[in-house]
Amino acid sequence: MERTSLPSLRKYSCASAAPTERSPGVAEVRHNRFDYGPAMRSLLLTLHIIGVSAWLGGNLTQMMVLPLFEASGHDVAMVWHRASTDMAKIYYSIAGGLIMSTGIGLVLDGPWKFSDAFVSIGFTVVIIGGVMGVKFFAPTSRAAIDAHSQRDPGAAAKVRQRFTLGAVIDTTLVIFAIYAMVAKLGV
Repeated sequence: MERTSLPSLRKYSCASAAPTERSPGVAEVRHNRFDYGPAMRSLLLTLHIIGVSAWLGGNLTQMMVLPLFEASGHDVAMVWHRASTDMAKIYYSIAGGLIMSTGIGLVLDGPWKFSDAFVSIGFTVVIIGGVMGVKFFAPTSRAAIDAHSQRDPGAAAKVRQRFTLGAVIDTTLVIFAIYAMVAKLGV
Protein backbone atom coordinates (compact mmCIF):
# COMPACT_ATOMS: atom_id res chain seq x y z
CA MET A 1 0.00 0.00 0.00
CA GLU A 2 1.42 3.34 -1.05
CA ARG A 3 1.72 5.93 1.69
CA THR A 4 0.39 9.36 0.82
CA SER A 5 2.48 12.29 1.92
CA LEU A 6 1.02 15.28 3.75
CA PRO A 7 1.55 17.81 0.92
CA SER A 8 -0.62 15.73 -1.44
CA LEU A 9 -3.40 15.73 1.20
CA ARG A 10 -3.40 19.54 1.42
CA LYS A 11 -6.00 19.75 -1.36
CA TYR A 12 -8.48 18.03 1.01
CA SER A 13 -7.95 20.34 3.97
CA CYS A 14 -9.14 23.84 4.73
CA ALA A 15 -5.46 24.87 4.49
CA SER A 16 -5.38 24.17 0.76
CA ALA A 17 -5.97 27.80 -0.13
CA ALA A 18 -2.95 29.98 -0.62
CA PRO A 19 -1.52 31.03 2.74
CA THR A 20 -2.54 34.47 3.97
CA GLU A 21 -1.74 36.47 7.07
CA ARG A 22 -5.01 35.27 8.64
CA SER A 23 -4.80 31.67 7.46
CA PRO A 24 -1.24 30.35 7.24
CA GLY A 25 -0.62 27.19 5.23
CA VAL A 26 -0.03 23.84 6.88
CA ALA A 27 3.75 24.03 6.43
CA GLU A 28 3.94 27.40 8.17
CA VAL A 29 1.87 26.21 11.15
CA ARG A 30 3.02 22.64 11.63
CA HIS A 31 6.60 23.48 12.61
CA ASN A 32 5.30 24.80 15.97
CA ARG A 33 2.68 22.14 16.51
CA PHE A 34 2.31 18.44 16.98
CA ASP A 35 2.13 16.51 13.74
CA TYR A 36 -0.01 13.47 14.41
CA GLY A 37 -0.41 12.66 10.74
CA PRO A 38 -3.56 12.12 8.69
CA ALA A 39 -4.61 8.91 10.45
CA MET A 40 -4.53 10.52 13.89
CA ARG A 41 -6.37 13.59 12.62
CA SER A 42 -9.09 11.33 11.20
CA LEU A 43 -9.33 9.49 14.52
CA LEU A 44 -9.55 12.76 16.49
CA LEU A 45 -12.18 14.15 14.14
CA THR A 46 -14.20 10.92 14.31
CA LEU A 47 -14.14 10.94 18.12
CA HIS A 48 -14.99 14.66 18.11
CA ILE A 49 -18.05 14.02 15.93
CA ILE A 50 -19.08 11.08 18.14
CA GLY A 51 -18.91 13.33 21.23
CA VAL A 52 -21.00 16.04 19.58
CA SER A 53 -23.48 13.44 18.32
CA ALA A 54 -23.82 12.02 21.83
CA TRP A 55 -24.50 15.49 23.27
CA LEU A 56 -26.98 16.56 20.59
CA GLY A 57 -28.64 13.14 20.50
CA GLY A 58 -28.98 13.09 24.28
CA ASN A 59 -30.58 16.54 24.24
CA LEU A 60 -33.04 15.70 21.49
CA THR A 61 -33.95 12.40 23.13
CA GLN A 62 -34.60 14.08 26.48
CA MET A 63 -36.77 16.75 24.88
CA MET A 64 -38.83 14.13 23.03
CA VAL A 65 -39.13 11.60 25.86
CA LEU A 66 -39.66 13.92 28.84
CA PRO A 67 -43.32 14.72 28.05
CA LEU A 68 -44.10 11.01 27.64
CA PHE A 69 -42.60 10.12 31.02
CA GLU A 70 -44.25 13.10 32.69
CA ALA A 71 -47.64 12.01 31.32
CA SER A 72 -47.14 8.44 32.61
CA GLY A 73 -47.53 9.35 36.26
CA HIS A 74 -45.41 10.55 39.14
CA ASP A 75 -43.50 7.29 39.73
CA VAL A 76 -42.46 6.94 36.08
CA ALA A 77 -41.51 10.63 35.90
CA MET A 78 -39.32 10.27 39.01
CA VAL A 79 -37.43 7.38 37.37
CA TRP A 80 -36.85 9.51 34.28
CA HIS A 81 -35.59 12.46 36.30
CA ARG A 82 -33.23 10.23 38.28
CA ALA A 83 -31.82 9.01 34.98
CA SER A 84 -31.63 12.60 33.73
CA THR A 85 -29.69 13.61 36.85
CA ASP A 86 -27.20 10.82 36.16
CA MET A 87 -26.99 11.89 32.52
CA ALA A 88 -26.15 15.44 33.60
CA LYS A 89 -23.35 14.20 35.84
CA ILE A 90 -21.97 11.25 33.87
CA TYR A 91 -23.09 10.99 30.24
CA TYR A 92 -22.66 14.65 29.35
CA SER A 93 -19.38 14.86 31.28
CA ILE A 94 -17.97 12.07 29.14
CA ALA A 95 -19.31 13.64 25.93
CA GLY A 96 -17.99 17.08 26.90
CA GLY A 97 -14.60 15.70 27.89
CA LEU A 98 -14.35 13.84 24.60
CA ILE A 99 -15.33 16.95 22.64
CA MET A 100 -12.89 19.17 24.55
CA SER A 101 -9.90 16.80 24.39
CA THR A 102 -10.33 15.97 20.71
CA GLY A 103 -10.96 19.63 19.91
CA ILE A 104 -7.64 20.54 21.52
CA GLY A 105 -5.93 17.78 19.55
CA LEU A 106 -7.47 18.96 16.29
CA VAL A 107 -6.32 22.54 16.88
CA LEU A 108 -2.81 21.43 17.82
CA ASP A 109 -2.59 19.27 14.69
CA GLY A 110 -4.33 21.63 12.27
CA PRO A 111 -3.79 25.02 10.69
CA TRP A 112 -6.08 26.70 13.23
CA LYS A 113 -5.45 28.72 16.34
CA PHE A 114 -7.18 28.68 19.70
CA SER A 115 -8.05 32.33 19.00
CA ASP A 116 -10.01 31.49 15.81
CA ALA A 117 -13.67 32.34 16.31
CA PHE A 118 -15.04 28.87 15.54
CA VAL A 119 -12.60 27.28 18.00
CA SER A 120 -13.48 29.80 20.72
CA ILE A 121 -17.19 29.25 20.08
CA GLY A 122 -16.74 25.49 20.41
CA PHE A 123 -14.83 25.69 23.67
CA THR A 124 -17.27 28.26 25.06
CA VAL A 125 -20.29 26.09 24.25
CA VAL A 126 -18.70 23.02 25.87
CA ILE A 127 -17.94 25.05 29.01
CA ILE A 128 -21.47 26.52 29.10
CA GLY A 129 -22.91 23.03 28.60
CA GLY A 130 -20.82 21.66 31.48
CA VAL A 131 -21.90 24.46 33.79
CA MET A 132 -25.54 24.04 32.76
CA GLY A 133 -25.35 20.31 33.45
CA VAL A 134 -24.03 20.76 36.97
CA LYS A 135 -25.73 24.01 37.95
CA PHE A 136 -29.03 23.76 36.05
CA PHE A 137 -30.00 20.33 34.72
CA ALA A 138 -29.01 18.22 37.73
CA PRO A 139 -30.72 20.54 40.27
CA THR A 140 -33.76 20.96 38.03
CA SER A 141 -34.12 17.19 37.74
CA ARG A 142 -33.83 16.90 41.54
CA ALA A 143 -36.57 19.56 41.87
CA ALA A 144 -38.73 17.52 39.49
CA ILE A 145 -38.14 14.39 41.60
CA ASP A 146 -39.23 16.34 44.70
CA ALA A 147 -42.34 17.69 42.94
CA HIS A 148 -43.33 14.21 41.74
CA SER A 149 -42.60 12.58 45.11
CA GLN A 150 -44.98 15.10 46.70
CA ARG A 151 -47.55 14.29 43.99
CA ASP A 152 -47.75 17.99 43.07
CA PRO A 153 -48.66 18.27 39.37
CA GLY A 154 -48.49 22.09 39.41
CA ALA A 155 -44.93 22.14 40.74
CA ALA A 156 -43.95 19.33 38.37
CA ALA A 157 -45.30 21.29 35.37
CA LYS A 158 -43.31 24.40 36.38
CA VAL A 159 -40.13 22.37 36.71
CA ARG A 160 -40.78 20.68 33.35
CA GLN A 161 -41.15 24.11 31.70
CA ARG A 162 -37.84 25.26 33.21
CA PHE A 163 -36.12 22.03 32.18
CA THR A 164 -37.50 22.29 28.62
CA LEU A 165 -36.40 25.91 28.28
CA GLY A 166 -32.89 24.99 29.45
CA ALA A 167 -32.80 22.05 27.02
CA VAL A 168 -33.86 24.28 24.12
CA ILE A 169 -31.17 26.84 25.00
CA ASP A 170 -28.48 24.16 25.37
CA THR A 171 -29.50 22.45 22.12
CA THR A 172 -29.53 25.76 20.25
CA LEU A 173 -26.00 26.48 21.49
CA VAL A 174 -24.84 23.02 20.38
CA ILE A 175 -26.36 23.49 16.92
CA PHE A 176 -24.76 26.94 16.65
CA ALA A 177 -21.38 25.45 17.62
CA ILE A 178 -21.79 22.76 14.97
CA TYR A 179 -22.53 25.46 12.41
CA ALA A 180 -19.50 27.47 13.56
CA MET A 181 -17.28 24.39 13.12
CA VAL A 182 -18.63 23.52 9.68
CA ALA A 183 -18.49 27.13 8.43
CA LYS A 184 -15.14 27.75 10.18
CA LEU A 185 -16.50 31.09 11.42
CA GLY A 186 -13.83 33.74 11.69
CA VAL A 187 -11.36 32.03 9.36
